[in-house]
Amino acid sequence: MKTNRILIMLATAALGTLSAQAFTHDDGSAYWKYVWVGGASGSYYTDTNWNIIENEGSAAKEGYSGYKPVGADVGYIGYTYSVEGSTSVFTRDDSTEITVTGSPQAKELFVADNVDITLGSGASEGWPAGVVHLGKNTQITGSDNGLEALWSLDFSSMDGTASVTMGNLYLRQGWGLAFTGNHVLSTESFSYTLMSANALKTPNLFSLEEVSADFNMTDMYGNSLLYAGVVNDADSIGKGQYGIVVTGGTDTSALSFELVAHSVPEPTTATLSLLALAGLAARRRRK
Repeated sequence: MKTNRILIMLATAALGTLSAQAFTHDDGSAYWKYVWVGGASGSYYTDTNWNIIENEGSAAKEGYSGYKPVGADVGYIGYTYSVEGSTSVFTRDDSTEITVTGSPQAKELFVADNVDITLGSGASEGWPAGVVHLGKNTQITGSDNGLEALWSLDFSSMDGTASVTMGNLYLRQGWGLAFTGNHVLSTESFSYTLMSANALKTPNLFSLEEVSADFNMTDMYGNSLLYAGVVNDADSIGKGQYGIVVTGGTDTSALSFELVAHSVPEPTTATLSLLALAGLAARRRRK
């Protein structure tokens, strides 16, 4: 049986272009983990495309009829699986290009750098949910898709081309979008289009309050940037801040979610000179 008691530990070890992620559980039984074995392309909803790890440190089993990573499960695409001692280890393999068709609806889905996801259609296969940890170049695309639960997208360091692009987007009560990641600015300003859709087909249900972001943003001077929120006007995001700029959002216009960030202004030479002169003047007055 699957249990609600779980403690996940992720440990990363670099080996060339490979990295390993290990997890452990507090009571010997756990949510099942699924590893993609569907080759270069296949359906997310085909059970034979997945191997199952039922418990920590157990051998992988061939997929059971009707089982794939949904609900409280965790899935890995573009990863290999091994057991080290009594620990389950998932090792990312970025050398293989994989295209998966279908909308992830698992608790968490980890994808390697060269994995693309083509969303299915209809409420059963075209409405993603849960958390997706995008690979560096992961492209998630769809034509007619919807949201009726929270969908969290982790863009990691945003040093690749990862993005989410949809055609028509439908919303239902309870929908939500959460964006996460981290980035160190190399220029004074930074922008990155996270997600876009050709049209929002349910504009009456759209609200900025259903969109959130939690990025670890640092500028080139080592300053941490403050979160300015989700806004419609990019000018609302000032120096030393980052935020999500939403444009469009009607049934006739494109919808986009763009991360915008600005570094903390570095003191100019003139400002430093004035501060130095002010300091000298203060010293003379004290004498």
